Amino acid sequence: MKNMKEKHHLWLVLILATFVGQVSGCADSGVAPVKSCANDSPAEFVDRVAPVYPELAKRAGLEGVVWVTVLIDTTGIVIDARIRKKSGANAGFEQAALDAAQKSTFSPEMRCGEPIEAWSTFVIEFVL
Repeated sequence: MKNMKEKHHLWLVLILATFVGQVSGCADSGVAPVKSCANDSPAEFVDRVAPVYPELAKRAGLEGVVWVTVLIDTTGIVIDARIRKKSGANAGFEQAALDAAQKSTFSPEMRCGEPIEAWSTFVIEFVL
């Protein structure tokens, strides 16, 4: 019986090792490495639009921080915006942050001298 358990354990280890190798992107997993160059650069704000402070939050004296993730196209235009982390205040900060993010413009992320579509995350702080 001990021999059978050892065989079973060995198979589990082999299966797990194969799975971990595929998830981690090992060379034999078929996942192509991401090309990078010395002149790569992240997206940067060209025009960072300030959010409109929610009136309810202002009257209540609330402040908050919202993390926003945006998809920026090759021309620097935001084509999708999502909340990465909510403020937790339930006072309208998230919608105001999304509205501001969608109106902002960026220089696109550059990979090997070429603009690429890419996600970028930033923080919007609401302070009175």
